[in-house]
Amino acid sequence: MSSKNALVVEDVSFSYKKEKVLSHVSFQVNKGEILGIVGANGSGKTTLLKLISQFLPVQIGKIAMEDNTVPRFGGFIETPKFWNSMTGMDNARYYLRDRYDAEKIQQSFCLWNMDEALTWCVKKYSLGMKQKLAIIISMESNADVFLFDEPTNALDYESRKLFYKQISLLKQKGKIILVVSHDITELCMYASKMVCIKDGVVEPYFMRSLTEKRRFRMDFISKEAAEEALKEISNIEDIESSESQSCVADESSIWIFINPNRIPDVVKRTAVFGIMGVTCLEETKV
Repeated sequence: MSSKNALVVEDVSFSYKKEKVLSHVSFQVNKGEILGIVGANGSGKTTLLKLISQFLPVQIGKIAMEDNTVPRFGGFIETPKFWNSMTGMDNARYYLRDRYDAEKIQQSFCLWNMDEALTWCVKKYSLGMKQKLAIIISMESNADVFLFDEPTNALDYESRKLFYKQISLLKQKGKIILVVSHDITELCMYASKMVCIKDGVVEPYFMRSLTEKRRFRMDFISKEAAEEALKEISNIEDIESSESQSCVADESSIWIFINPNRIPDVVKRTAVFGIMGVTCLEETKV
């Protein structure tokens, strides 16, 4: 369904010299939607974000807002870059410029448990702290379109939950959000829709072989958490024990045998128990 001022990617192809990276990519992200993008390393996910943000020129096809306005972009692509000799606060001031609000930045640092690091030089930051700083700056940018490339790298469980809570607030404000991640668990929980990039082609995720059951492993924070999640799975409507064939093994993991399109439902119902990851143990046949 069309939405005013949606981001439209239409028949886009891109090559580095003679190597084709993306081929005839088309999709639309409406205002107030989170698009999750998954795919193997080197599949073209980061290249796609660079094309959308205009870091790279579109060679074939078109990327534009539906009403042809020029959006303000926020977020980060690849590893966030900072001035290591400057404090976290000064980096925020540098990148936000006229959108910089000292009080809001201080509040954000506190929210992310970074208040002590406010006046530290960034060279003293850990990888996770730098990732948090990038998120803080992004959230204060007041952009129209947010692009996040592996935003939860180096973040602990609670920080990952906070990130997705923050982009859910952006969604409520009518922002357009694209998130590239290898962790499908959290994306399934929060994304409005998902696409998968495979061999340079974008296709709807979980839209392949929907009737073909596959085996997944769900990893939890503890054996007790896995046991509680197993009880919840057995209560999910339309997933009978004969279908799921679930069991707890290897201390904190559950094996389930279900249709791939049921995974988002299972993840949402069991997230409270502390999911660490979901892995497909069988290749999809297409």
